[in-house]
Amino acid sequence: MATLAQQRFYEFGEFQLDAGRRLLLRAGDVVALTPKAFDILLILVRNRGRVVEKDELMRLVWPGTVVEENNLTRNISSLRKALGEGPNDHRFIVTVPGRGYQFAAVIPLAMPLPDGAVEASDHLQATKTEESESSVVSPSVLHTGILAGGRRTGGLGLYFAIAACVLVSASAWLYLSRHSQAALPPPRVIPVVALQDIAECASISPDGNYVAFERHSESPGLAGIYLKQVDSERYLQLTRVARDACPAWSPDGRWIAFSRLPERSEPSIS
Repeated sequence: MATLAQQRFYEFGEFQLDAGRRLLLRAGDVVALTPKAFDILLILVRNRGRVVEKDELMRLVWPGTVVEENNLTRNISSLRKALGEGPNDHRFIVTVPGRGYQFAAVIPLAMPLPDGAVEASDHLQATKTEESESSVVSPSVLHTGILAGGRRTGGLGLYFAIAACVLVSASAWLYLSRHSQAALPPPRVIPVVALQDIAECASISPDGNYVAFERHSESPGLAGIYLKQVDSERYLQLTRVARDACPAWSPDGRWIAFSRLPERSEPSIS
């Protein structure tokens, strides 16, 4: 579990903050912020357990530059507007008279994403879902991310792809176990997911910390591509299309590619 300062992704209220891509999102939509306002928000979020003094904020946001305090006040004001705070509504940023500012919202220690793990597409907003039978978290994106999607010509290709994934994974493990048996501990077998639906075609990230998989569900909106941190029961739903399948990581861990099968047309009866 990452500490608050190490996280890349933060969720508070209806907002999601992506520190790596320097984005503030609200229900998946980008919220416009100036670079300085974003810097202020990120500093306050990462130091939410204490009051950040005005001098410290100005030193961190404008390093090596002498600025007046009204520059900070102006950016705080625009930041509050972006967060939807009114004159008497300080859900997120609290002013401590004579000292500085403190971030007041509760931020859970959510799973951090690897740098650039997923990037967002105009048509595919990665969102989290919540369900009673598992630990799926409530809507937030991550996402955020553009997912590289391809199309397949039919269901048969999907099964060949799954079989190929299993064969390659088994061959790789067998090779490594034979050549490094003395140096490596025995592999630890853990379930990929603990869902009641069908989850398959799992793909481990290059750093070994995350697993992407496809989920098939009879519940509307739950099928699609998911992301999960190893040793965690928190899930991130990346797509909501039941025809999305076989996620695969890029070698640098920045992208997740997947296949989108064509819709099946019902045969006509003449």
